[in-house]
Amino acid sequence: MNNCFRRYTEDYPRVDISAIKQKGLFSEYTQGRSFAVTGGNEKWSFNWFIFSDSITIHYTYKDQSYAYSANLIIEQPNYGGIRHYIECPTCNNKRKQLYIDGKSFACRTCLSLYYKSQSEGQLDRKFRKKSHLYEKVDQLENSHRFTKLKWQRWPSFKKIQNQIQTLDELILKAIT
Repeated sequence: MNNCFRRYTEDYPRVDISAIKQKGLFSEYTQGRSFAVTGGNEKWSFNWFIFSDSITIHYTYKDQSYAYSANLIIEQPNYGGIRHYIECPTCNNKRKQLYIDGKSFACRTCLSLYYKSQSEGQLDRKFRKKSHLYEKVDQLENSHRFTKLKWQRWPSFKKIQNQIQTLDELILKAIT
């Protein structure tokens, strides 16, 4: 994985409008706190406040307090429902997530952040795909054998089994 010079999204605090909505916290005049804990220590935290047309973020960086406000964009798709976005204060594009980078508050593009998967080689992608497939079946501990989950249909299980076998062969071929 080529990660020498890239900065990755998962290393930065982010305001995720979808996560706020999923937790049922997205309504006018609500507030909350987002944080990450690593090894029992709080890595970062920020407070957010939702108003009728904006979201405000308060956080501290190097003993200095910052507050940023971003406009909320509400869209109604043709098939019904409502979609919410945050307007990036830097480029004014609608986004689902904005990131905090020290003194900056902007989208992934403006902060030149990447997803880790963008730096993966072919072999890394195969290992990630295999790991994802193993999550879909019941793998026996310390074994390459796995069993069908109780709710899983046989054709689905067989398809996953064949995909894992194919990936194993491709990985072995790439290693040797």
